[in-house]
Amino acid sequence: MMKNKSKAYISIYALSMFLVLVLAISFLIILNQNKRIENRYYENKIHARTWAYSISSFLVTDKDFIDTLNSKTTYRVFQIPQLNRSVRVNFTRYDNKIYRANYNIEYPKNDKYSSMANCKIDYVKKSFFDHNVVDRKKIDEAIERFGKDKSKINIDELVLFSFDKKTYFNSLENINQIYKKWQEENADKISGRADLKPSPDIFVSGSTELKDSAIIDSKKIILLNDVDTRGIFVDRDNIYKLDIISDEAKRVRVNGILLMIDSDNEIYDVTGNYLTTKELSKSPNLKKNDIKGEYDFVLKSVRII
Repeated sequence: MMKNKSKAYISIYALSMFLVLVLAISFLIILNQNKRIENRYYENKIHARTWAYSISSFLVTDKDFIDTLNSKTTYRVFQIPQLNRSVRVNFTRYDNKIYRANYNIEYPKNDKYSSMANCKIDYVKKSFFDHNVVDRKKIDEAIERFGKDKSKINIDELVLFSFDKKTYFNSLENINQIYKKWQEENADKISGRADLKPSPDIFVSGSTELKDSAIIDSKKIILLNDVDTRGIFVDRDNIYKLDIISDEAKRVRVNGILLMIDSDNEIYDVTGNYLTTKELSKSPNLKKNDIKGEYDFVLKSVRII
């Protein structure tokens, strides 16, 4: 009887140990399977992050991508021929300062073990005119950057004057000849009349109307009266006034960019923006207007999560 009981205990013990062993093996199998799935997810995550980073390296050098940052577009699909794939990029703007592009990359696509990576590319929008007081190098950069589509008036001693709401230019030599001729023709009237001055219209013939945006940057710039200019006006502390039309103070209304080099002239009304190489005792009367091409998008960060 005791032998039978002993055999029964041994059988129960063996069965219990067998069950424990089966459970342990099952646990290890499940653990190993979970580990393999986890590793697969992890490997796919690395692939997804690698793809996301590779795409970002191409986007940040794409002119169309940079141009889209400054548009009202909320999303756009970009083709990346170098990687043989496309990506939908969403655009968000924060306080008109931070411009964010973000996109998601799934690897592999449509797979139950696929992983997702999100890439955020942040840019800061900076104006060329963030600081008005600059060095000479910045002035030269402005002429190069904003003057590409503008012609330069190649007259060393340039005379500017206005008549009938139009601005004209000519050389000092020609203006002097016209003025001398007027003096000769009106010698009788001028005699004893120091206040008698010619009308600006006598200088129109032979002068050129300043119609288009231009670069005004001469050795001497001479004003006969108030004038309006469009484009780039460069004051190298070489502005002179000739009182043959009027003794009144003369002003320059610049529609575009005023560049002042070692000058402190207080004769400007600017619609656009200005740069100066020195602190001014009095800043130009300024009505800020965006200048075409003035903004740069500076890459702040690329984050992949």
